[in-house]
Amino acid sequence: MITFLLTPPFTWAIHIQGVEDAGTVLTKEIEIELGGHYERWQRDESQTTMQLVFTCGLQKRVNGLLEVPYLRLRQGESKNAGFGDLNIGIKYRFLEERNVAPAIALKALGTLPVGDESSGLGAGEAGYGLTAVASKTWGKPETHLNLGFGKDFSSYGFSLWYPQDRFAFIAELRGECSSWFEDLTGSSGLLFGTVYELTSDVLLDLGINWRLRGKIAKQTFFLGCTFTIR
Repeated sequence: MITFLLTPPFTWAIHIQGVEDAGTVLTKEIEIELGGHYERWQRDESQTTMQLVFTCGLQKRVNGLLEVPYLRLRQGESKNAGFGDLNIGIKYRFLEERNVAPAIALKALGTLPVGDESSGLGAGEAGYGLTAVASKTWGKPETHLNLGFGKDFSSYGFSLWYPQDRFAFIAELRGECSSWFEDLTGSSGLLFGTVYELTSDVLLDLGINWRLRGKIAKQTFFLGCTFTIR
């Protein structure tokens, strides 16, 4: 399923920090990711997010997804912690990579507003998003392109992967702006990270994202572990 050494491209479904790939989990397999990131805006203002992501292979090239976040917020003397809004979705890879054509997938997510809005843990309303994904191998390197649309936002992302033995080195550029890309001067960031294949079923990843522009944290640190139940 998710190994850099033994499986062909796009049978992976790795949730590396932000840019989605066209990979899907195999039928009847469950992939579980435990990840976290730390964002610091000012000396006394920060957010720590821990998240569980469950991905299940429903059919060939079709996955179901559940994302469960837990947040710790700090703003001066104010501190809040609790579960955030849940994301439920589905991902379908409907085109395989052929010659110069990339693999193409669609990922749809719906947000359930279960987080406490008054404490800053939730949005207070339901949301939705649709992301188009294109993935292409170029010998060893791989590229992944995302275009996303949601209720009040649009997003874009591009990542370059370079596998080397049990490692994969990753660079990502991603950003978010107003709906239908009306405001291209929104927020954006540049991430560098790596994924290490501990075993054929266990991956470790870490990375750091630098703000390029917009109202996001100057730096965001990521750490995660992904494993598969067959």
